[in-house]
Amino acid sequence: MAISIQTTSKKLIDSVISIIDNERESKRRSKVVSSSIDIQFKELLKDRNKVYTGYSIPKNILTILKYAFSLHFRSDVDISELRIIFADIDITDALKIEYEDKFEMMNGYLPANVDFEVLDILDYLYPWQKSAIISSGRKEFEIRGIDDIDCDFSLNIIYKKFEE
Repeated sequence: MAISIQTTSKKLIDSVISIIDNERESKRRSKVVSSSIDIQFKELLKDRNKVYTGYSIPKNILTILKYAFSLHFRSDVDISELRIIFADIDITDALKIEYEDKFEMMNGYLPANVDFEVLDILDYLYPWQKSAIISSGRKEFEIRGIDDIDCDFSLNIIYKKFEE
């Protein structure tokens, strides 16, 4: 059975085009880009003894470069009993160790002059706690220890991900 040169050439060209298209698609998928989650002065919700808000970390993250937050209290409060919880993990003690001289409030802001960087405190946590905080999915931020408070939450997460 003889195959014509035209048919063979067409199959070869189609095959080469398919390979090139697959390589282009693979390169497009493997392109890494920077992206961010930026929440500014989001009012925390109140529910009985819980003051909280939610946010999501996308599934296609390769690495987190920055995970910083701050709080703004709209009235004078005593923060001596304040507890800060990310994804059901109390990080207050780790923050107080890492930011001992900066764990203070000024003009309603905590911390006073800088943001708390969550990545700086990961070494104080167990591996399962680290994973709960930085893994992808729906997260909850909560504060405890202060009754009936109006508080705003700012969060900035910068990460690298595969381009979609």
